[in-house]
Amino acid sequence: MKGFSIQGGTEYRITVAGERWNQGDSLSIEIGTASAAPVFVAIAEGTDKKIRAKSEDSFEILESREGDGPGFKTVFTLAGNARITDKSGSLYLLYGNPGAKETLANLKLSIAPHPVFLDVCDLMTGHFRFALKNTAMGKSGRVEFKFEPSGAKEWASLSHLFLRIRTENDSIELELLFHRTVINALKPGLAAEKTSRSFQRTIPTGDIVHGFNGRLNSEAAKAVLESIFSEYREQSWLPA
Repeated sequence: MKGFSIQGGTEYRITVAGERWNQGDSLSIEIGTASAAPVFVAIAEGTDKKIRAKSEDSFEILESREGDGPGFKTVFTLAGNARITDKSGSLYLLYGNPGAKETLANLKLSIAPHPVFLDVCDLMTGHFRFALKNTAMGKSGRVEFKFEPSGAKEWASLSHLFLRIRTENDSIELELLFHRTVINALKPGLAAEKTSRSFQRTIPTGDIVHGFNGRLNSEAAKAVLESIFSEYREQSWLPA
């Protein structure tokens, strides 16, 4: 991925190795200038709506580096819960003249969920036959996958569910939030009502991720998800 900007008469050419990255990946960056000009580069969270409006608070800088051209090189390592790219925003690189940060150029990055999170998502679609509808960055560093159920009888009243997942220390925090439409026979008219239940698990990373390749232990993850589905089936779904 490449970018180009002229700031204060100085040309800044940025090159990032790759085109798409996952949470936890490293970004290898080189910024070229025509002379030994000072260089600034930062990784930042950007809100697309604010960027379009050119708001002063469009970006939140997470980490920055400074150096000198003509060939400044550095590496940023993304956090395991780094912001993914969705319809509302993404991670960006800000680069250019450190003496005029208000004129820095920006380069939008394409960040996908951590491979382990994608493996869990693949289990939901491939093994449990849910349909993935949307992926977004949720609150508190959680990646949020929205699913719709298959046509199986056990999911007849389920409208949709969310899988929310993040890493925390040496564990993976996983939540399934089920949304159902039910008939409350205790109320007149047998009106349909919406209700939801949340089920959470905190799993030591070593219990669910292979140490030799860092990928999901599918059998262990299936057991975790099956335990949540079993708990779901045992719930009373009458609205409170």
